[in-house]
Amino acid sequence: DSLKSSLYTNLGAVYNDLGDTELTLEYLSKSLEIDRRLHGPDSLTVIIAEANLGAGYTMAERYEEALALLEDALVKSREQLPPGSELEIVTLNSLAAAYGGLGELERALEVRNSVIEFTSQMYGSPHHPELYPMTLNKIKDLVMLGRYEEADAVTDEMKLMLPADISEAPARWSEYYRCKAMISSFLGNGDLVVEYILAKEELAEEFYKDDSLWMARFYVQTVQPLERTEQYALELENIRKSITYRLLYDTPEFLSSAKLHGFYGRALTKLAIDADPEERRLLLEELLAMVAKAESFEALDPVIQEGWRLAVDELGTEVPPRTLDEIYGVADE
Repeated sequence: DSLKSSLYTNLGAVYNDLGDTELTLEYLSKSLEIDRRLHGPDSLTVIIAEANLGAGYTMAERYEEALALLEDALVKSREQLPPGSELEIVTLNSLAAAYGGLGELERALEVRNSVIEFTSQMYGSPHHPELYPMTLNKIKDLVMLGRYEEADAVTDEMKLMLPADISEAPARWSEYYRCKAMISSFLGNGDLVVEYILAKEELAEEFYKDDSLWMARFYVQTVQPLERTEQYALELENIRKSITYRLLYDTPEFLSSAKLHGFYGRALTKLAIDADPEERRLLLEELLAMVAKAESFEALDPVIQEGWRLAVDELGTEVPPRTLDEIYGVADE
């Protein structure tokens, strides 16, 4: 039975790697059941099995079930092992994810800080590369909590965990630029957003070749929805910078991106409503040109659909007077 338990654990790990959560949970549950029968509820073997299954439930987004197992495993591991054991760190990491999944972000952040502290002690450095994944998750927690200045500072700390030679860890450097761009957008610094996105784009073209388009799409995904007129103007300015860059590189898929239309179209519509007549006409022309690039009118945000109707009424046409290429002055590039 002990051998069968190990086999089930290994099968659970394999199916987890394959993304089959149902079979992952099935085999990890079987392993835990056998271990409890063989070793009793408080053995180290059972604690490890509980932590494994708890992590599986977390991956499956069954957070309540995950918490029951992980909290039990944490208490028991602390009774039997010294503080900061590898088992405690692994369990805390899963706990943080479960709390985050339930929306308990403050608790998730508290647990995440413990993971980082223990891991720093384990490796004897607050900037060891092994700290990178958990630090990245901490940044996400802080952003979700709206604590953007803290997130920015932690991102600067995370940079110290990266190798000086970008080629040694291009994916991590790319993630760093992504974080800086995202946080800069939330802090309202459009110029820095563009700077970091272009750095990410340059890295993508060097290391990922054809897989660079999504990096430009990320730009509009990170511009937060804003409500005040002056902020819509800033948002539109930043989006236009990205569009100009992408038009020069001939990436039409970008211009049919739903994310782009969500932010871009709302900004155009909101600004057009209160603009003076000449600016209003130009904004509505741009909105018509943008909608013409959309894959589906029906899929557009209702605010954008209303803006399109306004444009048709005022301009007297459904056909854009100018294309986006002409509006952005790149038609002859």
